[in-house]
Amino acid sequence: MELFSEIYGCYYQVLRSILNTAYRNGFISKAEILDEIKSKAFAESIITIPDRLESGSWGILQKKDGGYANGLDGEIKTPISSLLKAYLKTIILDPKISLFLDDSEINELKLLLKDAEPIWRKESIRYIDRFEMGDSFEDEAYRANFRMLLKACKEKKVVKIEYKSKKGESKIRAYLPGKIEYSEKNDRMRLYALKHFNGNSKKDVDYDILNLQNVVSVELSDDQVTEEAKKIDINEIIERSYCKEPVRILIRNERNAMERAMLHFANYAKNTTKIDDNTYECLIKYNKRDETELLIEVMSFGPLIRVTGNECFLAQLKERLAKQKLLW
Repeated sequence: MELFSEIYGCYYQVLRSILNTAYRNGFISKAEILDEIKSKAFAESIITIPDRLESGSWGILQKKDGGYANGLDGEIKTPISSLLKAYLKTIILDPKISLFLDDSEINELKLLLKDAEPIWRKESIRYIDRFEMGDSFEDEAYRANFRMLLKACKEKKVVKIEYKSKKGESKIRAYLPGKIEYSEKNDRMRLYALKHFNGNSKKDVDYDILNLQNVVSVELSDDQVTEEAKKIDINEIIERSYCKEPVRILIRNERNAMERAMLHFANYAKNTTKIDDNTYECLIKYNKRDETELLIEVMSFGPLIRVTGNECFLAQLKERLAKQKLLW
């Protein structure tokens, strides 16, 4: 599995792109290397990859005229291995694939991969840190709603969404969909949708988070979107609602804690800095409505993560830990 994740993973892709650019052009500058890393790798990769390339410890680039040349022969191509086929088979068996492919496409891929064994099957994994009731990804109405919302996100179209609240009440409202996000912990899709988007000021723009499982129906609206509204970045609106101070945590890189943390907090905006050989500081930006979920996620790492701020988050963490202690 490690061989698979290295060859087809993010780091190999960015290094392959750097080397192939250097080979085709006969040269690649440091600025171009940094651009490749920023666009294709993780934000934290900028800490380690440039140093390794410049030091020559990897032996794949050679210094040339203030930049670098490919130190290998020819372009790098990635073979299609049996492990990749097994991985593709695993993806095809994932219920979420039905959101992006039609039944005929799924059946055709299953036929092409009929001799490949999946790496794992859904029933082979027992989750202990997620809710049991995930979304009905294979339901026809759910699939239709998802695709309509995805199309609206891409094309900046207004939609009318009938949504069922926790109390069972149905409401219909016009939204400008911004993005769809998958929650690994809840095994659910949620929509970030703009409201008050055609106002005179960006300050009036707000957003709702809708669980797709509770979306009854979606249809295109006759409402027009102004050119200014089309330029609104949903991420900017979300960032505007962040708490003033981020959560500040120190990660002790034992038992692969750093890699696990980056994966675990992937859906949060964050900045990570290396403090020493074994410690990283991570600043996590979050919305007040996500605070409880973030608390639970931070606590799941136990002593490998130490929270140093902000004061409000730290106080709630202490309160929750005190309550847990009373249960023992």
